[in-house]
Amino acid sequence: MMELSSHDIIYNFDFKDIDLREDKFNLPEYKWEVYENIKTALEIEEEGYNVYLIDDFSKVKLKNLKDYIEEILKDRGRPKDICYVIKEDAEKPYPLYI
Repeated sequence: MMELSSHDIIYNFDFKDIDLREDKFNLPEYKWEVYENIKTALEIEEEGYNVYLIDDFSKVKLKNLKDYIEEILKDRGRPKDICYVIKEDAEKPYPLYI
């Protein structure tokens, strides 16, 4: 049996249908519009608006969303608001202070 070396392998890739956009905040299960909707909601300066993202909880998703919100708000004052995350018990949400 003969072993192949890296010189023997020919790669033939077609990048035509691949989105090569390098988004810093990109979870595969969220379409980019989820991030745009969060950004739009954070730009509302009036009181009384709520944003809900309903999904299964994971630490990776939570960290990604927190990092995304921090990136959006890095050049402006922080809103005085609370984000509630429901982990196991819907009756006991976990508060995140923005």
